[in-house]
Amino acid sequence: MNESSTLYQNPARHTYMDASNTDGHHRSILDNVLTYVGLRPGDHVIEVGSGSGRYSELLLAAGLRVTAIEPDHVLYEKSLARLSTRSNIRIVRAGVGELPSDLEPVHAVCGFHVLHHLDASSLDRLKTDIDQIAFRQDSRFRGWFFVEPNPFNILYPVQITIHPGMKWREERGIWAQARYRRLPWNFRFAAGLIPPQLCRLIRPALLKRVPNRLWETRVPWALYEVFGARMGSHAEAPSNATRPL
Repeated sequence: MNESSTLYQNPARHTYMDASNTDGHHRSILDNVLTYVGLRPGDHVIEVGSGSGRYSELLLAAGLRVTAIEPDHVLYEKSLARLSTRSNIRIVRAGVGELPSDLEPVHAVCGFHVLHHLDASSLDRLKTDIDQIAFRQDSRFRGWFFVEPNPFNILYPVQITIHPGMKWREERGIWAQARYRRLPWNFRFAAGLIPPQLCRLIRPALLKRVPNRLWETRVPWALYEVFGARMGSHAEAPSNATRPL
């Protein structure tokens, strides 16, 4: 098991990972990304660093078939307890560079809050994984994307400071995005305005009024940045992409 920099020091204390992100705001953001990459219900995606499965739930809700890859045994067991009875998901304890050899056709590789936990050598192995999958799948492979914390948003240092399970040494990669250049992306968007914790407190009717667009430029108040590559064409701004006011 390649553990390099992919494991938390105390994953059992990362209880925020156990909550669901299946609110309308985050579901709409993900739907926008899936549409841009060209993914459709029934397609198969590999989710790298799936944690306890909170984003796996979103992928399943979008109608995708998911192979969830997680190296940490605590988070892997949490994911099994959470999702093992669901259809269209396979949960594998593995890290980057350790993808199963018996994968069915893969249409995309994705991850959520993963890249900033990987060191340079792990990012190189991830690139190799993506390249090999893209080569094997040929025209069926639509691309890859990773949703990461926006380093300009002040909420992340506040969260790291006050949350008992989060450590600066584990999260500091948020501000070291130069490493991400080891992955050759051809699109990058800013997205998200409301943290999942607040989304759960807002009535769905009001939540639908919150913009869920993808911004083409860096937006300090956005929660996330989406990095990725769309295969077979140059990335163009999706129909809902907008520049900040």
